[in-house]
Amino acid sequence: MRMILPVALIVILLSACLENDTISPIHKADLDLEPLTTSAAAESEPLDQEPVDIEDYAEFTINEEIVSLSIRDIPILHQFLQAQKNPQQALKEMELEKYILGLEEFFILRFSCHHDQCSYLLLHPDQNKPAFLVADMATYESHTFSPDATKVAFHFTRPGNGHLTPGHIVIFDLQHWTTVSMVRDNEKTGSLGFTWPILSFEWIDDSSLAIDFPVLTEPSEEAWDAWNALEEQPTITTTYNLTIE
Repeated sequence: MRMILPVALIVILLSACLENDTISPIHKADLDLEPLTTSAAAESEPLDQEPVDIEDYAEFTINEEIVSLSIRDIPILHQFLQAQKNPQQALKEMELEKYILGLEEFFILRFSCHHDQCSYLLLHPDQNKPAFLVADMATYESHTFSPDATKVAFHFTRPGNGHLTPGHIVIFDLQHWTTVSMVRDNEKTGSLGFTWPILSFEWIDDSSLAIDFPVLTEPSEEAWDAWNALEEQPTITTTYNLTIE
């Protein structure tokens, strides 16, 4: 990892939630999807091999600030590194991004990448807020915050057939630190769960999103190529409502 020496840098320790003197398990976004066989979860399964030496902390530099992750307090990350032949190289290939919303800040760790498909771990400096695996073997496209600045919508894609890149939207409640499910208000064309391409999306209000899909006969490479060849490409907007308890 890169070493930054100036004294003025701040060190932030991020770890999973500690409760009753034990490490809380990683919370994974409930996508109701079958992950790819190269997922971080699969790679984190115990292997019949000698244990490897893992660093206690992974350090990243973000805007002249040192951010240190406590690896042993993030089980999925620790298990992933244990399964690697070269854990130091795996650490070097990770990327950490910082996001600031008002007085709140959170981080997203990108790791276990294969051909631009990565796993994404949502982290918070507060130890009472455990890590969340918000996407597994996917590509981050964009994100947008809700009008009340309490939630964030992430757009991820996975490779489909040919040029088709089906997408999914993950909603995360930053205030309650949990994922939020969505239901669409009709049976129009287009669906989530990495089944249909997503053209764009935006918040309607604090509890609903408008997602634009291409009008396809089916989510196939042939239908997608035919749609792209049209002079006027028809789209449809579907409203998804958050299921907030």
